[in-house]
Amino acid sequence: MWIVENFRPFHPIYGRGKRYKIGTKFIWEVADILPGGKIMFRFTTIDGKSQCLITMRELDYFVEVSDEILQQLMEEYKKLQENKKDDTNKKEEEE
Repeated sequence: MWIVENFRPFHPIYGRGKRYKIGTKFIWEVADILPGGKIMFRFTTIDGKSQCLITMRELDYFVEVSDEILQQLMEEYKKLQENKKDDTNKKEEEE
């Protein structure tokens, strides 16, 4: 599993009309290996709200995210998890 980012607007072939802006970050994993050796990849946005299947031909739209950006994403994720935990605790205290 890798974290990648698109560097130009992207409309996936198997995305059911989805469109992604420049700079959208995705988690990339192998979804399926088809007959003939073709590989399909599953791309999920960092927030987990959107998924699409990508062919090998479409991989030219993406670059790997640097370690610095990956660290920032992890810090943002930790903050979101802490905020959700705090909100849940506040709701329980109110009841």
